[in-house]
Amino acid sequence: MLRILRGFLAEIFITVLGLGAALIEAVFADERDVSLVLVVLTLLLTATTFAIRVELRNIMRDDLGRVLERIENPRWHEVAKANVDRLRAELQEWASGRRDLPGDAGLAYQVEVLGRTRESLDAIHLALRSRALRRWDKTTGEFNALVEAHERLHKKVRGRRLMVLDDDDGEIVTRDRGKRCLREPLVVRVCARQIRSRRDDGLGFDVRVLWKTDFRASHDRLPPTF
Repeated sequence: MLRILRGFLAEIFITVLGLGAALIEAVFADERDVSLVLVVLTLLLTATTFAIRVELRNIMRDDLGRVLERIENPRWHEVAKANVDRLRAELQEWASGRRDLPGDAGLAYQVEVLGRTRESLDAIHLALRSRALRRWDKTTGEFNALVEAHERLHKKVRGRRLMVLDDDDGEIVTRDRGKRCLREPLVVRVCARQIRSRRDDGLGFDVRVLWKTDFRASHDRLPPTF
């Protein structure tokens, strides 16, 4: 009961204040007409405040919220509320332009975005394993659609890409007197093609390599592939 009343504190305050003023006017000033006017005004103001509250709640509450309110079982209600909150958070991410699209769906979306790019393209690619780089290597025949979409970019499009490489992987990186160098031919070939001009069968990107150990030393987690 108290929890319900806490939701109407404004209406309760207006009602108590208005009726209290009307009572004082009637008892001490003996002005019953004024008291009646105060009572009427108090009730009208309380009703108006309540109506505004209900209207705002209806505006802010979506269809999922209305369905949620009809679930009477307390345990089901809690589970449903958690699912609704999770869905709202996910859709909010979509509205902000962030969405994870694994597999073929992600590849199709990237190809579509590339087809609409006219000015600049900034991207992050997690290349923590050799296979993650094959999508850029036309020699292997994998992910050709993505490579070809890059090749079709207008020559005025400026491309910038962060390549996150795993410097703990001895197959990808070797160390020479503390200096990290790319080792595997696939990695070298793909990175070289990223920076090579499009006139020379390259992708024409400005590339910056981030080493996983350096990035993790100052961040909680790796950036997502973008």
